Amino acid sequence: MEKQILKSIYQKQPKRADAYWLLHFNETEVPFQQEYDFTEIVKGKIYRLDFNLGYKVKPNVRDMFNAALEELMKKGIIDLENKYESLRKHKVSADFLFIVMRNTFNLDAETSIREVFLLNAYGLLQKVEEAPDKYLGIDRNSLLVEYIALR
Repeated sequence: MEKQILKSIYQKQPKRADAYWLLHFNETEVPFQQEYDFTEIVKGKIYRLDFNLGYKVKPNVRDMFNAALEELMKKGIIDLENKYESLRKHKVSADFLFIVMRNTFNLDAETSIREVFLLNAYGLLQKVEEAPDKYLGIDRNSLLVEYIALR
């Protein structure tokens, strides 16, 4: 998946940013666990946050991400001050665009009827589920959904 994310950043419509944050959500056996692990993949450029959430915790990306950023800034691990003097003097803070990667399937002539049925059922489930901005708690203006073909 991370290979697909990096491909999305650099090969599709390139996304320019001062830094890239990869957010992963892992469900744990502890019902109300809310912890995160921070990894700096490329110094000052690519970061990874692994949120370890209990199975009873609904992920609210905006709040959890902001809390993690605040804690990392207090510890002096990251600096989110705007790198551009013209924006810094007007106290314009960093902004974020969240990209949700969704899997999609390309059907071809060799796809069996059983696979077609299963993939169509999966597609129906995706249409019925709650929109990403609602279940992740992200403002629609800060969200982009990208589709990745698995075949």
